[in-house]
Amino acid sequence: LGTWQRVRALGKPLLVGLALFAVAGGLLSYALIWLGWWLAVRLKRRRRARSAHAQHRGTL
Repeated sequence: LGTWQRVRALGKPLLVGLALFAVAGGLLSYALIWLGWWLAVRLKRRRRARSAHAQHRGTL
């Protein structure tokens, strides 16, 4: 019985820690994906604008 109480006492903070870790990890991955998408769109837009500008000048 003493061992079971010890396991339960250890398990509760462990579960809370794992839940917090899962939430933090999910938010971090969401933020990283969003940032990567934002950078990709921004770079693509910049590249498209630069190539359109070069074509307009006639120097590609």
